[in-house]
Amino acid sequence: MRKIILLCLVAIFSMTVKAQIPVTDVANVTQSIVNSIQQIVHTSTTATNMINNCAPV
Repeated sequence: MRKIILLCLVAIFSMTVKAQIPVTDVANVTQSIVNSIQQIVHTSTTATNMINNCAPV
């Protein structure tokens, strides 16, 4: 039993591990930023309109 466990441990630790290079899609990140900014502007405009409509005349 010890030989099997030792053999398994040797097999596991003798494997080589290769890391993948991370890929960043710059166009997608840029579009996400633009969409977020547009959403913030829209939300701010809506909030301003609500405040202006609720203000006493």
